[in-house]
Amino acid sequence: MKSKLALNSSKDLTPLSKGLTLSEVLITLVVLAILVAILIVIINPLEYLHRTQDSNAENVAIEYINACTRYYANHGEMAWKSSPPSSLAFDKEPVLGYTQMLISEGELKPEFNGALDKNNRQIYLTAKTNPPEVIVCFDPGSKSLSVDEETRYGFDGSLKEGCPDPGEECYWCLRQE
Repeated sequence: MKSKLALNSSKDLTPLSKGLTLSEVLITLVVLAILVAILIVIINPLEYLHRTQDSNAENVAIEYINACTRYYANHGEMAWKSSPPSSLAFDKEPVLGYTQMLISEGELKPEFNGALDKNNRQIYLTAKTNPPEVIVCFDPGSKSLSVDEETRYGFDGSLKEGCPDPGEECYWCLRQE
């Protein structure tokens, strides 16, 4: 005698009971969409993009300051001689001329201009002659660098009150004295 608790064989299943119902599929998709949305909020890909751009701008600043230091060590003067730049953007003259001079003297690689082209941050150069000082600044886009202690300057490298404060226009600066 067959037990009433015995499982039905597969031939007893009706066609409707072999798969998921439409409502089960929809519920699964909604749950997956919510999980993906939460993951995107947690990861914040835009912040990672801004961090990458800030990192590129930092590398440009470091490379430029190192090139100026090497030029000064080799020539006993800065590339701009007696008329130092004051808060000039890297993509404008005369900074472009200084950059070309540093490239032609071998202090910067020719690919440096390509790094400038790829950079989405406006970078500013300020310099002084006596004593020699080079300051390279940019406005960070990432939240993490916006509150960094080095993000406390104006675009000319001077200390700015209220920085670092995300509500203020504060610049991250690197200086070589």
